[in-house]
Amino acid sequence: MRPMTVRRVFYEATVRGLVDKSDAGYGKVQIDLVRMRRAGQLPYHWLADNTRCQRKPQTLSGVEKALREAARLYRNALWDNAGSYVEIWLEKDALSRVLLPIAGEYDVPLMVARGYASLSFLDAAAEYIGGLDVPAHIYYLGVFDPSGVNAGEKIEDTLRELVPTAEIRFERLAVTPQQIAAWDLPTRPTKATDNRAKAFGEISVELDAIEPTRLRELVAATIERHPSPPTSSAQSRRRERTAVDRRTGRHGVPIRMRGNVGFLSAGLPQAERAAGCREFAGAGARLSRSGASVRAALAKAVAGPAAAKAILAEIARLPAYLIAITCSRTAAEHGNTVQSPATYGGPTSY
Repeated sequence: MRPMTVRRVFYEATVRGLVDKSDAGYGKVQIDLVRMRRAGQLPYHWLADNTRCQRKPQTLSGVEKALREAARLYRNALWDNAGSYVEIWLEKDALSRVLLPIAGEYDVPLMVARGYASLSFLDAAAEYIGGLDVPAHIYYLGVFDPSGVNAGEKIEDTLRELVPTAEIRFERLAVTPQQIAAWDLPTRPTKATDNRAKAFGEISVELDAIEPTRLRELVAATIERHPSPPTSSAQSRRRERTAVDRRTGRHGVPIRMRGNVGFLSAGLPQAERAAGCREFAGAGARLSRSGASVRAALAKAVAGPAAAKAILAEIARLPAYLIAITCSRTAAEHGNTVQSPATYGGPTSY
């Protein structure tokens, strides 16, 4: 069930009769969680806090680390040939860490609205949806109270207004009255201060009331019910790595490759950058013809243009599968004709 929000812990405590379902009970849970973490009784990362973050540009200390990071971050686009497009919309940012692993696994955007979504956020979403040639399925998860229900309705209405020609299929995935009854979810009184309360009903339910495991299962099952659901990214990445290893051998030889060091040599003059790419592609071509090892083929290329030496020397020390991953169709702009492994369309986009 980890990570959990403080409110989710509060709900678990109320269900077990540990605290009252009141503001005082919630405050007691907050204080106890602070004390437990400070005493080392509760790991800090077991509680989710997405309202605060660190912002820092990504920097790497060398070519080898850059290529390893590219390999680590590479993801196959799972929905490119699917007959539909899916987005998960979430009202509460505090639960984004709960659902992000599932959304990420299925290559589905997680759209965090934080209550009523801003018009700028909705416009950006609508612009992308408007460019699709497949139906857009929007699944909304939010609090079951007057404002939470209305916030979801506003998202649907505004998206349809901004892109009236798009095929949008909107569904409130949680919390619903059926789920409240079936899962016996903990409730709270509807806030009388909400101007929509009179027509809503006496009880409301927080999205946190659904336990994290059930919430993840709900989202995963919803994504998988689409025609030709995509393979999970974990399985996809395993297949892609296997395909690259078969082409290169764990320490072996790429059969065909077209190289591109453009993203590593961006600071060089255009002519020298092009020369470096040609040298790298040439090494791949010689590799295909001679059957020499990856390192031996690239070692020969180091004797080429001076501007390419440092880059090629760094690349020559990498494992074969990382060299294969740097291959890209963009090498064609430098006059290279050797084809890259079919499994990879290029390096990771940053």
